[in-house]
Amino acid sequence: MSTNETDALDRFDSLEERIIKLLDVNVNISSDNKAMRDALAAREREVAGLIEKIKKLEIEREAVRVKVDTLLKKLDSLV
Repeated sequence: MSTNETDALDRFDSLEERIIKLLDVNVNISSDNKAMRDALAAREREVAGLIEKIKKLEIEREAVRVKVDTLLKKLDSLV
């Protein structure tokens, strides 16, 4: 085998190794991406739940405010 053929085979082997490494990196990135998407979806569900809870609390707060205002007006009418 000539030097040129050996060099060509070495370069081909090097290219093959780099492609394999690149594919491994791609698999790892894909796995990390899925984990991050799952975590993001969980946080989005959590945020949606918290927003709903805030809305309910705001409605309750408004109802309490109305009741307190009504009671204060009744007290004022007594004085």
